[in-house]
Amino acid sequence: MAPLPPYVYASVPLILVSLWHAICSSRSYARSPSLFYARTWHPLPRVRYGELVVEILALAAATAYYATVVCSLRRGSTSEILALQQLCMLIFFTGVFLITFISEATVALPLPQDAHFSLLGVAFAIECFVAVCSASDPNLSFQLESFRILAALAAFSSSICFLLAWRSSSFLLSITFSASLALQGTWLFQIGVSLYSDRFLPEGCHHLSTGYTQCDVEVAKQRAVTIMDLLLIIHAFVIIFVYVFVYALACRGIAHARRNSGYDPMDVNGDSDHLQMKPLSKVVID
Repeated sequence: MAPLPPYVYASVPLILVSLWHAICSSRSYARSPSLFYARTWHPLPRVRYGELVVEILALAAATAYYATVVCSLRRGSTSEILALQQLCMLIFFTGVFLITFISEATVALPLPQDAHFSLLGVAFAIECFVAVCSASDPNLSFQLESFRILAALAAFSSSICFLLAWRSSSFLLSITFSASLALQGTWLFQIGVSLYSDRFLPEGCHHLSTGYTQCDVEVAKQRAVTIMDLLLIIHAFVIIFVYVFVYALACRGIAHARRNSGYDPMDVNGDSDHLQMKPLSKVVID
């Protein structure tokens, strides 16, 4: 397998972006449920396109890293091909966010939100394929299970993106997409500490000189796979509780702001027959 980047560092941007999306989506939905629509990015308070710029820079740095990895590997080897797959995936993600930035910040490429979600769905589908290829040796069951779970999470994020492209007004789909990003981030962290840290290796497993992680005894293999499955359940529980807490805080904050201001926003998508409007006076133009 090709040398991998530090997954612990790669997980931090995903977790932060997912929490930011969860906060913004929850506040927007709590403010006006009928006017809610999902977004692939959310403006920062003082730097409107700050999120997109940071994501593009982070992806560009990761792409540059993988380019150096590809150059350092033996030409034509399996490791080089796997590294090229990961490099292409990062290039595609960078291109998607560049297209989104150009579309939102300029008039050169006007695209609807559903197109942005469709592009993200394709990007996560490519990530799913790359994750499956990252550990293809059936003898490495512990490592294979870790990347199978990552591939399943990427496939889940891809399907949610395509559903959001079809129905961007669904808050449930939007918050689920944010949660899937958070779960990918925490799982990347788990892969980093479980596969590439001696302290957290399951009993009976060890590192190989090729970069793989192997468990010699069948009992140790089964135990390591079971541990990873259990850790995934724990990750999912933690993220669900955190997101419920974030949504509750967002609703409480909006309700508190309304009580203090005495302002209740009007639902423009409601029944207009019940709106009392002052009749316009007749104007005569000479």
